Amino acid sequence: MEEPNNLIDPLLEKMEAYGRIIFKLHKYKAIEKMADISSTLLIKIMAVILLFLFLCCISVGMCLWLGELLGKSYYGFFCVSLIYGITGLIFLIFKNLRFKNRLYSFIISLIIN
Repeated sequence: MEEPNNLIDPLLEKMEAYGRIIFKLHKYKAIEKMADISSTLLIKIMAVILLFLFLCCISVGMCLWLGELLGKSYYGFFCVSLIYGITGLIFLIFKNLRFKNRLYSFIISLIIN
């Protein structure tokens, strides 16, 4: 009859190998998830930067065009600033209702999926 140690040793070796494999699997899944989140956020940041540059060019053009219509160039800048100020106030009023929840849901879905 074999000793109990001889029966348990192969089982312990298999459990140890299984544990290492599971650890590596979880490590690779975490790396994949971080790469997915990082790439998604990087693409979104790049899109926001490009949109910002586009809006800057459009704003300057609109300011100069309105200034030409109103007679003085700085009148156009005042009008566009007023539009941005009103838009900013609307955003501040409604930010907690819609934008925060959407951003929260987006981050959670990135982490879970």
